[in-house]
Amino acid sequence: MLAASLGIDLAELRGLSPAAATTALGRLSELVQRLASQAATDELTGALRRGAGYAAARAEIERARRSGTPLTLVIVDVDRLKHVNDSAGHLAGDRLLRQVSERLSAGMRGYDVLIRFGGDEFVAVIGGVPRATARRRISAVRSRLTREGISVSVGLAELRPVDSLDDLIARADADLYGARLRRSGTPLAPAGDGSGPGGA
Repeated sequence: MLAASLGIDLAELRGLSPAAATTALGRLSELVQRLASQAATDELTGALRRGAGYAAARAEIERARRSGTPLTLVIVDVDRLKHVNDSAGHLAGDRLLRQVSERLSAGMRGYDVLIRFGGDEFVAVIGGVPRATARRRISAVRSRLTREGISVSVGLAELRPVDSLDDLIARADADLYGARLRRSGTPLAPAGDGSGPGGA
């Protein structure tokens, strides 16, 4: 088994005791798991990369459908990240992203899904929680970030029976855009998506 796992000829392992081979195989398995985890996780923020995150999000959507429980997707956009990068340097921008990710993670449960969605955006998938509850939770995180001098924009969408992950993301993104327009005082046309106001 060890030779096959390493892709080498069995003769190269001659003289290796069964106990040593078992230990080596165990260490190899740990290495493979560690590399898989690193591949799935954004090294800067600790959030899931998009590919692994989407797979986890789709699994949560299917779980919510099977159990008949609510699920809310939240998009969090870090405001003025480009300005921070341009004025204070990319290391300052990196620290800002890590801080936002840490605050989001602290405000979520261990089994909720946090995805590094883009350069300045995160997606949180919160199972078992309706939109209003998710909004309160994310507002608490946002308030803490505000006290720390960090501004974020937020959009939310609650799972509907026929929603795909892309549908949820599109509605949350529209909610985020609407929230920004409301903050700027620009009149909004009716969204027509049935989710109602509530972006932060």
